[in-house]
Amino acid sequence: MRQQGDRVTGQRGNRTLLFAVLAVAIVARIAASVPDLYHHPDEVWQYLEPAYWLVEGRMVRAWEYRAGIRSWLIPLFLTPPIWLGKLIDPDGPLYIALGRGLMAALSLPAVASAVVLGLRTSRLHALAMGLFAALWFDFVYFAPRSLSESIGLALIVPAACLAALDPRAPQRRLALIGLLLGLAVAARYQLVPLAGVIAIGTARLRPRDWGWLFAGGAAALVLSALADASMGQMPFRWLVRNFAINLLHDKASAFGVSPWYGYGTLLIERWGWGTVLIAPLALIGARRYPVMAIGFLALVVLHSFIPHKEYRFIVPGVALVILLAAHGLATVAGWAVRDRRGKAAMVVVVGLAACTVSLLQPLSWRGGRGFIEAARLAGGPGSCGLAIVGTPHPLLVAHYFLDRDQPVYAFIGRPGLDEARRTPSAYNRIYATRGAAAALPPGYRRIACPVGFKKRSDGLCVYARPGTCSGPPPPPRYGINRQMEALGI
Repeated sequence: MRQQGDRVTGQRGNRTLLFAVLAVAIVARIAASVPDLYHHPDEVWQYLEPAYWLVEGRMVRAWEYRAGIRSWLIPLFLTPPIWLGKLIDPDGPLYIALGRGLMAALSLPAVASAVVLGLRTSRLHALAMGLFAALWFDFVYFAPRSLSESIGLALIVPAACLAALDPRAPQRRLALIGLLLGLAVAARYQLVPLAGVIAIGTARLRPRDWGWLFAGGAAALVLSALADASMGQMPFRWLVRNFAINLLHDKASAFGVSPWYGYGTLLIERWGWGTVLIAPLALIGARRYPVMAIGFLALVVLHSFIPHKEYRFIVPGVALVILLAAHGLATVAGWAVRDRRGKAAMVVVVGLAACTVSLLQPLSWRGGRGFIEAARLAGGPGSCGLAIVGTPHPLLVAHYFLDRDQPVYAFIGRPGLDEARRTPSAYNRIYATRGAAAALPPGYRRIACPVGFKKRSDGLCVYARPGTCSGPPPPPRYGINRQMEALGI
């Protein structure tokens, strides 16, 4: 009876630990969802803007959708919170909060799975891995971001943790691992090396296990195919075109290139002095879970051959490294303080704080704020039309943030400026740089300049005039989507 009571007490303690860590994670993700920002333009124009179009019928269409190199899986996933938000609060920003909330909720299974995997060793390891998954900067910052990398992280981490739980996992768990890996690859096909290593480490040479993994993966691919078909697109045609344009024709290099060792530099920049702690601790953790470390290396090696490099591309793999470091920290803490669990737990907490401090400086919580503020000003009361005048790049506005049923025009170059002066009554809000203010039609006053560029004269400003939009519209070729198509943007 005593043994049974100890087991019940132990299970209750494990649940308490799990719920406590999840509570911490929820608070952190709510805080991360409050700032009005986006991490990268892809978050807006590749995912949120198409999802908004599915609900409201307005979209600034970037070249990727004209070229057909994007799956509709992520926009369709992001559509329900926009629809629900517009149903409850048609003129308010609830749809944005619900979208961020959906992404933040999607990140919580990664936290829970980290705790469960840690419990396989000890409660100290569960505390360390759970707290790192709940509070580490990358886990928190990317949680509410509507990016394929964020979705990949949210799916890859639970799959890796479930795979590490038991070398002979039951059938349902194998199918779930396959489903998670398949969805991660469908969201971001560049995660194939990481997903492949996890799959190999799970099934190894067991045909039965491969069968269940393939069954789960096939279900994920069916969902992706249905998403494409529902939008009238041939399933996976986007994948072929994406591979051809971005990899074979190296379109992505137009957005910047880095040397082959670029990711090593990025990691050191992100981790700072914390690198001297994270790297050896992760190596200690990798002794227990080598598949996670190998998967990270495979992901980095693949991306190192691609000239265009961004830190977010490898974040799903970095998340696994951080969990390995957490496991290593708990192991070292156990060695250092022997059986004094309270002191060991303090070592874990202090270690988390020390490693996290190095991450706070180089990363910004202000990404995209100026563009969002500009959209709110341009779409405010009385606005009936928006013109982008004189700037060389019209991809400055998204209907997702503008959130107003009004036309958007783009007047680029000298002919555009002349047309803007000929049709001044077709709009009453303007995006223009400070330097272009003198060329604007008469009657406009500057409201604010929320976006700062390298040169003060290039800062993006919002201008307004009183009155309505009553005159004839400019020719269709000055619509923002037609202008973007003409410029190849």
